[in-house]
Amino acid sequence: MVIFLVVLLGISIVGLVALLSIKRWELTTGKMLLSQSRPHVGAFLGSAAVAVERHLPALVRRAVHYWYRRIFAFVLRLVALLVLYAERLLERTLHLLRHSTSAPRGEQPSEFLREVAEHKKALQNGEQGAIYED
Repeated sequence: MVIFLVVLLGISIVGLVALLSIKRWELTTGKMLLSQSRPHVGAFLGSAAVAVERHLPALVRRAVHYWYRRIFAFVLRLVALLVLYAERLLERTLHLLRHSTSAPRGEQPSEFLREVAEHKKALQNGEQGAIYED
């Protein structure tokens, strides 16, 4: 990495020295190097500057908006799948609990299960009274 940076520094120094010597030659002789191509290069660089200043930020903004919508839709789908998975897991658990806590035929369910059933009926009917013991 150090060798790369040293070589890059050397190339930069040679380039700057070349530019300064060309500029000194132009000033001392009064002649311009590549005088006919300078207006074309200036026009090209001006249009490139406009593209970088105006068009590139608009493209980046559009791309960011596009990917934001895609990621947001993916997150929504992921949350929906997680909710469905949790619902399926809860239904399986409830089904398992129904079979393991149901009373055998002919027997009454336990006192706790009767209280839970009464509380559930009260909540479904919209009654405000909850069954809590102090």
